[in-house]
Amino acid sequence: MFYLIGIGLKPEHLSLEACSAIKKCRHVFIEQYTSSFSEGTKKRLERLIGKKCIELGRKAIEEEFNQLVEKSLSSNACLLVIGNPLMASTHSSLLDEMKKNGSRFSIIPGISITDFLPFTGLSSYKFGKITTIVFPEKNFSPTSFFNIIEKNNESGLHTLCLLDIKKEQKKLMTIKQALQILMQIAKEKNSTILNTNLLVGIARAGAKDMKIVAGNFEKLMKTNFGKTPHSLIICSKLDFNEEEAIKILTTKK
Repeated sequence: MFYLIGIGLKPEHLSLEACSAIKKCRHVFIEQYTSSFSEGTKKRLERLIGKKCIELGRKAIEEEFNQLVEKSLSSNACLLVIGNPLMASTHSSLLDEMKKNGSRFSIIPGISITDFLPFTGLSSYKFGKITTIVFPEKNFSPTSFFNIIEKNNESGLHTLCLLDIKKEQKKLMTIKQALQILMQIAKEKNSTILNTNLLVGIARAGAKDMKIVAGNFEKLMKTNFGKTPHSLIICSKLDFNEEEAIKILTTKK
């Protein structure tokens, strides 16, 4: 049996179901290129589960996955994913391949960034499509994420923006970098969304030093959010309950 297991945003987020499945596995793999712990380390995780975790990079996951599946045929194997395992399309495509091959698998959910949206005071029911803000590169400067923000806003929906990770380069995008990228696009599109809408920054969701700050563009640009991982919310119009809750749950200008 192959297990795809969500392990949450820190080692302590492991569920009893996840721990039970890991104990059954002879081969334990972990990928950390689609997300990053908000607190804790792989060593801490290994101490909690009592097993060594073999880290797999993007190439191993996307191109050498069949070898991993073969290991699960002779004995149980699992792939540990930070957050919730099916948030990234990469893992969904892996399961699709397994289904085509007739391989047995089981999915165990984990805590993700979306579970912390209520901590901002915003209603989970008022979020639209999630998007990811990516680092611009030479000959690659997409703006599709800005289009998603605008469409959500037109529908009265907030937008959760995940921030780019370049694990090989040890680069995790910060809220400040994300805002700078968004503002450049906004100027090119003559959009005022960043000047008129409330913004919420979340740093290290789930960690003891989690930081949530709500305010305007200038406020968030001046805020020291500390270590990554970071996320950003572009709010649409708030209702009365959200306006009251956000005063209680966040640092607001």
